Amino acid sequence: MKYRRFFVALVLMVTAFLCVHYFLGFEDEPPNKPQTKQESFDPPLMENSCRFPLVEPLERNIHEYVNLFKAVHCGTDMPNLASVDENNVLTIHYELEPWKQSRTPSFRCEYQSLSGGLSPNIMNYVLSEERIEVKPNEPVFVPHDQFVVTCRNTSLVGFLNGIRKVNDSVIYVNTFAGFSRTKQIPTVSADPNKPSLAILVLDSTAHNQFVRHMPKTIEFMQKLGFITLNGYVKVGDNSAVNLLPVLGGRSILPKIGGDGSEVLPEGEVVNLENVDFLFDFMKERKCVTLFNDDILDVRRGLFHYPNETFLGFRRSPADYYFRPFHLYNTRNLVFPINGGQCMKNGDINVERYLDIWERFSLLHKDKCHFSFNFLTGLTHDESSNLGAIDNRLRTSLESLFANDAMKSTAFVIMGDHGNRIGSIQRSYVGRVEERMPMFSIYLPEAFRITHPQYIQNLMFNANRQSTEFTGVRAALKESLTKFPCLNAHRLTIKDDRLQTLVLNQMVRHGLRNASAYDKVKNVQAAMEILFFDVNASVRTFYTQKTVDLRARVKHYVKEFTFEVASFVAVVFSEKLNATTPIDLKLICNTVDT
Repeated sequence: MKYRRFFVALVLMVTAFLCVHYFLGFEDEPPNKPQTKQESFDPPLMENSCRFPLVEPLERNIHEYVNLFKAVHCGTDMPNLASVDENNVLTIHYELEPWKQSRTPSFRCEYQSLSGGLSPNIMNYVLSEERIEVKPNEPVFVPHDQFVVTCRNTSLVGFLNGIRKVNDSVIYVNTFAGFSRTKQIPTVSADPNKPSLAILVLDSTAHNQFVRHMPKTIEFMQKLGFITLNGYVKVGDNSAVNLLPVLGGRSILPKIGGDGSEVLPEGEVVNLENVDFLFDFMKERKCVTLFNDDILDVRRGLFHYPNETFLGFRRSPADYYFRPFHLYNTRNLVFPINGGQCMKNGDINVERYLDIWERFSLLHKDKCHFSFNFLTGLTHDESSNLGAIDNRLRTSLESLFANDAMKSTAFVIMGDHGNRIGSIQRSYVGRVEERMPMFSIYLPEAFRITHPQYIQNLMFNANRQSTEFTGVRAALKESLTKFPCLNAHRLTIKDDRLQTLVLNQMVRHGLRNASAYDKVKNVQAAMEILFFDVNASVRTFYTQKTVDLRARVKHYVKEFTFEVASFVAVVFSEKLNATTPIDLKLICNTVDT
């Protein structure tokens, strides 16, 4: 029963966001009935009661704001003196690079455990006073999940890369996060019919942004069978208000889709220990849990600000809670200090944090487990930075798949919202993307077979949201010429008037707080793009059969150009004994032409 509550809660939280009116001011239609039987065709993008703009990942009005970054390279003068394996065994070793060997003085190394980061001292880590010395080439098991390794010069006067180092000065320091207590935590075995759950959240990442900057990852996700919700929208401004409904089924905003019981008291500090989070459900199932939050700033972290609403966790929310690890890195190792992507030992910090997500899933693939991983530093300020991890994220997914970690685990890759503060916000499309975060889910094959109704519901919801008349008609005719079975010259538009869809004033002004609406409600912001919903019909070439069409046409106002964003044909399904919409790309293989 607990499992059913957990999974149903997850699915409901996902689908509930699809029609949130915070995003758009488009008029409503009667809600479509969910499918109860598997149909021949997936519902096309336009077939839903929620209306949303259909913008491309590389729309021309965002070109000046997009950089296709591909890699981060971090250099260091620090020698490489320590490594930790998947079993939390620490090895102190000598530098491998010949050019650094001659520049590294004699040394001794020790480790200290890390803890802290809990309310009310959320900005502070605690470094243990006990220092455990480890000799080179003598591997030792470290009984701590988070620890710091420090190596010091032992010569009277030494030189590190030409820099004078006196006795006992630090020549190497690095943090490690592992899973030393895995065998001590009671867990049940993995079960694909009651899957484990691994959530990876990329801060400020829109669906289009992910497609734009992560082509290799997207390609592999499609091969694996990830289901992406193209109409997923945020419910509020920042990370906490968007992720609290996902993780805890609660909200600090007014009613957003539930019956109102999910809304927490207004104006009060949220007591996180009183919220039933997903990781609490998973603990009840005897699953090992991880909370891995890249904080970016020691004052931040999910559910740690603003102070009038969130004060952090008073006790560790998961079996493995790595805030102390992130606090130490942010204070001492990440550089530049504000928003740097490198660590002083030469590591790329986002790859270190991705590594925790991957290692945890691999190590616990045969046990029930839950992980929440929130990566902030890479993309919070600049959306284009996302491309730097395209290769790494694809490689991680390939490793997880090849090692059977996906047999019993559901994987979610998502954003909390799109980019809110970067230069792309100056564009019309950027303000649309801000409200449409990434959400994609993979469900184990055995689960798909056992619970087809969940898959059907997800697939059904994947695509759920004057002189212009002449331009619309021309755009439709041009698109129809691509289909050899259709006679574009026999196009008929059924509507006397076009239904015009526009973004509401708040979105066009870039506002995120409804309380500011009164200031701009009478100030019209530019409508760079309009959308027209069109009902039409066309004849086939040879049989002269009439095919009903539905289209959404995108109109660039300043340029006065028209493009077809989505095209749907309505055909008769013998299996359903009723008409059903299909993507127009399938039309010539479907109808008797």
